[in-house]
Amino acid sequence: MNTRWTIFLGIIAAIVFGWFYHLNQLANPQSLILSDKKGELNTPTYIGENMRTLAFNKKGEKDYEATAPKVTYFQQAGVTQFQSPHLVLFSDDSAKVVPAWQITAQSADLKDDVVTLDNDVRVLNLQPDPVVKTLTTEKAFVNLNNGDYHSPTTTTITGPQLTAVGKSMSGNFKQQQITLENQVDTHYEFKQP
Repeated sequence: MNTRWTIFLGIIAAIVFGWFYHLNQLANPQSLILSDKKGELNTPTYIGENMRTLAFNKKGEKDYEATAPKVTYFQQAGVTQFQSPHLVLFSDDSAKVVPAWQITAQSADLKDDVVTLDNDVRVLNLQPDPVVKTLTTEKAFVNLNNGDYHSPTTTTITGPQLTAVGKSMSGNFKQQQITLENQVDTHYEFKQP
């Protein structure tokens, strides 16, 4: 497992255990914490609320920030599920690190540094004067290590002067690359100076 995810999971575990201790002082928490006695993959190891994680790259600069109102971790499957995730990817192309992309969805799973986003996936370009402002689709996969992403579902790209739709999409957030694939339909609006 990646070092940053190990640190992230350690912090979440410490918060959950602190919360568990606090609840133990107030009442019997057995109904609140689910155990993994049966070894079932559908039984979570822990559940966290109002999660916020800030990850850094090897240079010590911000790499991404993730927030979610609810996080559920399944240790045996090695999967973390996020409810209404909000992910911000940072760019290090300039002299300072700035937010570059904002990604939201109704749900997401994280396994082996790949985030699978589901339902109403929206990507917003936060950089000044972008050609592409938004990407919308129903399912997308994002590799947090290298910035690669793809969507096997219909994707719509919008910008100040364009709208494009393709049956699938791929690209790289760090390299600012977007490729629409399969039956692409593009409309440009040319504005007079």
